[in-house]
Amino acid sequence: MKRYAFLITLIFALLLTACTSSAPSPAAAASPVCPEKPAFNAEEQALADRCYEQMKERYPEFAAIPRELMQEWVSLGEYEEASFTFCIGGYKTDYECDYMTGPDAPEGIWELYGEEYAPLADRYLTEDELASLERMLTDSISGYVDEKRLGMEPSAGELHLFWTLEDGRLYANAEEIAYVTDETVGSYGCGGHAHVFARAAVDITGSGAKLTDLGASGS
Repeated sequence: MKRYAFLITLIFALLLTACTSSAPSPAAAASPVCPEKPAFNAEEQALADRCYEQMKERYPEFAAIPRELMQEWVSLGEYEEASFTFCIGGYKTDYECDYMTGPDAPEGIWELYGEEYAPLADRYLTEDELASLERMLTDSISGYVDEKRLGMEPSAGELHLFWTLEDGRLYANAEEIAYVTDETVGSYGCGGHAHVFARAAVDITGSGAKLTDLGASGS
């Protein structure tokens, strides 16, 4: 896994300055979309920073991902916990590093998940690409809702988007709840509502992201 570390660091070295800037600029338009940062208090931030430094020593290939592209979570109490998750387009992947310490684990326990995502850790979406992806998924869901005469019109801001990886290819998936009406075509297993799923293949290269609409389905 360490073979990815240098490449990831090199690619992102000049791209992430705009992630923490609120002023719009041409550079910001092409920079990676970063996940929203939590509002940690001082004690929580100290735990996150301490665990991040330890994580860099233990998993350098994961730590090569810029911290701005990780979603962070911590918990204080009898058990201290921290989690760092790689995000694409601000949405979490399954590539995650977790830490826990407490009475049953005084030395601390580290775990790394989703290493199959490591080859994608130098990939990102720009704001324009993310907007296009969300619009594609939203349109797919809307088309299905209209076709089946269901009772909801989703919007991109309400998408429940999640990533999956199949045979090394990245897919964006979205789910919405639609309501059955008197005019609904077909039957759905949840009685008064239907689960509507949209899916798109996302191929990210150095020249940008290619999005392939794979349509929508319902259950």
